Order: sequence, then C-alpha cells, then structure tokens
Amino acid sequence: MADVAVSPKFHTFMTAGAVDLEDVRRKVRETMQVNADVLQQFHEIWYNATFTWGMTTFAGIGCAKCTTDLWMYQEIINEHRPRTIIETGTYKGGSSLYFAFLLEVLGIDGHVHTIDIRDQRDPRAQHPRVTFHETSSIDPAFVKRLAERIEYPLLVSLDSEHTSQHVRDELGLYGALCQVGDWLVIEDTNISWASDGGARHGAEGYLRAHPGEWVQDLLRERYLITMHPGGWWRRVGACPHHARPKRGPYERRRVGLPDLSKAER
Repeated sequence: MADVAVSPKFHTFMTAGAVDLEDVRRKVRETMQVNADVLQQFHEIWYNATFTWGMTTFAGIGCAKCTTDLWMYQEIINEHRPRTIIETGTYKGGSSLYFAFLLEVLGIDGHVHTIDIRDQRDPRAQHPRVTFHETSSIDPAFVKRLAERIEYPLLVSLDSEHTSQHVRDELGLYGALCQVGDWLVIEDTNISWASDGGARHGAEGYLRAHPGEWVQDLLRERYLITMHPGGWWRRVGACPHHARPKRGPYERRRVGLPDLSKAER
C-alpha cells in the first residue's frame, strides 16, 4: 500500500487550539458527500467481513462493536460525564464493562444499568458499577421503576432488538427519560431487512413525531465509519408528550450519510 499524503491543514487543525465545530461539521458532511461511493463500499466490506466488529472484545469479553464507535462513546462520556448510563442489549457484557471502566478511570461517580431479556453474560463481566436487569427493555413498568434510580446527566445506548417497531418503542420510553443536554445513541442503524426497515426506520419515524427535541451530531461520525449512522442524538428540547410515533414510509438509504429529517447539526 502506498503512503498516504498528509495535508498540511491536518497539522494546523490538530494544533490550532480553538476549533470552529460548525466548520468541522460542514467538512465532515462534505467529505461524506464527495466520497460517498468509497465510504459505502468500505462500510459494506468491513461490516460483511464479521471478523471485524464480530470479534471486538473489551478485557477479553465480547462487545461486538465498531472500535471507532467505542472510542466515540469514550469522548461523549468524558464530555458529558453521565451519572447514569442505560444500555439495552447486554449480550456478553463487554460494552457495559467498558462503560463502567470509563466511569471509574475518568473519575465520574456514575452507574451502568444494562438490560437484556436473557442473561448471556460472560461470567467475568462483573463490576460494582454495573447492574444487570433480566427483563424486556420495553416493559413500561420496569422502565418506570428504573426512572426512579436515575441520577443525571444521562446517557442511553439502545442496542437490543433492531426492528423498527422495537426501536420506536424503546425511544418512546427512554427518550422521555432524557433531559436537555443528555445523549441517546441508536445502535446498528446501518442494517435493515426486506421485511423490516430496521433501527434507522424506527428512529426516523420517532424523530418526525418529535420535532425540535433532538439533534444528530455529525461530529460523532467524523471517523467516517460507524455502525450507527444518524444515530448519535443529543436532546436540545423538552418532550411535550409521550405519544407513540406514527408509522412513516420506509426509504432505504445509503449508510454513508445521515439524513434524519432536519435534525442534523
């Protein structure tokens, strides 16, 4: 492989100190647009290989995530400093353990609540900052009890069932728990099925029913490879209602560039 030519602007950007984040967002969008075909092709190769994300571990425990997404979670946790992290979809427990380690290393007095309908955790996935809940993530009674244990700020990671309706149901429950400034990540918006629009379709439907409440931050996709395109949300407006969003028409989109109504920032 040939050496990559590095632009002098890269070094200027890294040493500039003060950075215009809106300008960075614009550059990310432009890069996505100009290189859409290349990014799409790489994403498909990377995702379909499965030994990429499928073999990702933390402390030897499976977490099945893209490493750039894990790093972005680290940035959000450091900046937002959540006292509570809610994760739906525990699986082996690697990601909840990762969140707990970050809270500890960063000196954040926080706790992780991880939820799965079945306990499949690695026996090593134990940490005093993690509480596992074996239940459905869309059980309203459970979410009501969990809400009483939340200390803010809050970070929510939705990584359980990725069907459109399930994601809408989760958003209706956990989105309502988020206060202005809190983060919510809808995972695996890069996949869908012939019979179901997947997480991205559910997210888009919810967003249309909740205008002005969320922004999707392109800064969180600046590594140009993510399993959650359009899924990095920050609450900017209060939720005036908790109604289930109406179904909207499904349109299959390329993974390389988010298009969530007008929610992008």
